[in-house]
Amino acid sequence: MKFIKIFILFSIFSMTIPKPSYAFHGDNIERFLSIMKSYSRYDITRVTKSKVGMQSYGDRTKFVSDPKLGEPYDEFFDDKFNLAAIVLKNGGVAYERYNQEKEINADTGLGGMSIAKSGAAAVIGNLLCEGKIKSLDDLAGNYSDFLKNSPYNDIKIKNILRMASGVSKPGSSEGRFIATALGFGKLSGKGSVKKALNLLKEPYTSQGKRFNYHASDVLVLSILAQEITNKPLGQLFYENIYLDFRKEGRLHWVSDNEGVTAPISGIVMRARDWAFFGHYIMQQMSNNTCLGKFFKYGLENAVSTGYSDPNAKKYGFMSWVQDINGSPALTFRGHAGQLIAMDPTRNIVVYIASFDKNYNFGRIFRDMDEFLDK
Repeated sequence: MKFIKIFILFSIFSMTIPKPSYAFHGDNIERFLSIMKSYSRYDITRVTKSKVGMQSYGDRTKFVSDPKLGEPYDEFFDDKFNLAAIVLKNGGVAYERYNQEKEINADTGLGGMSIAKSGAAAVIGNLLCEGKIKSLDDLAGNYSDFLKNSPYNDIKIKNILRMASGVSKPGSSEGRFIATALGFGKLSGKGSVKKALNLLKEPYTSQGKRFNYHASDVLVLSILAQEITNKPLGQLFYENIYLDFRKEGRLHWVSDNEGVTAPISGIVMRARDWAFFGHYIMQQMSNNTCLGKFFKYGLENAVSTGYSDPNAKKYGFMSWVQDINGSPALTFRGHAGQLIAMDPTRNIVVYIASFDKNYNFGRIFRDMDEFLDK
């Protein structure tokens, strides 16, 4: 069975309403497991045997392109774990490569893993621009009855966006938390983001002082967006972000079993969609639009992560801050080798999809300036 069919779980849904379908089932599951075993941070067998919700938005349109291969970029993407790679220059496709051995093509849905968190941040930024959120200094409990009765009641929205809420304890396991949110194992079909957040009883430390990469903060953003608008965060992303840069197409986003988008990861789009999402955010920042100012504010007020990795020392609004071309810039990154790197100075966007849990961006990061000068 072709590899593209492995992703049928992400493409068979045609609904545009928030009621979730159930993913990760079908005759191709064994092949899915064998090839994508390391694609997930979590035990993939737990996911595939569980009724995980999936929200789908938009109409499926056939997307065909002729890959633009060859020098000068092939050397950077010569990796058996790469599924797709795209380089945009000045808004156009300068390079496009798909893993033909895995039978990936331009129409294949690709999971972005934690790049989904950056998508969630974009939704919050849009709500701010629409005036539905008055200030990033506002407290989460001001906008949500659920959060008003949680440890997040008095947490500023900007600190949630920077994963500096102080609610979750550094070093604490996310296993039980995510299993509760998505409905893994014994909780199959009973996933609940709200029940997961109820596992957190009180803040661990003062907000804004310590970075802690944990699923709880981004799930709070989903609750916040849904209670403000009465629409799932995935639908808001599709209507207010995706359609701004793609005009038509289809995306899927994992949810709990109560219709709440779970932006821990789980958003599925095609390679060009991912690349142009990065270009869209970069252009918003370059043009100093309201959404661009939102991401700039996150960049300028990024928190120190305490990590030794030179490419992960600071964290903005659900995005990493990295030095590119001598200046701090945003990168959207996900587990197993998902990357959107943006260089506004050269007007270049690099997108990579991979499926290796130990993936190292290697030369892309080490020789970023050389790469972008090609």
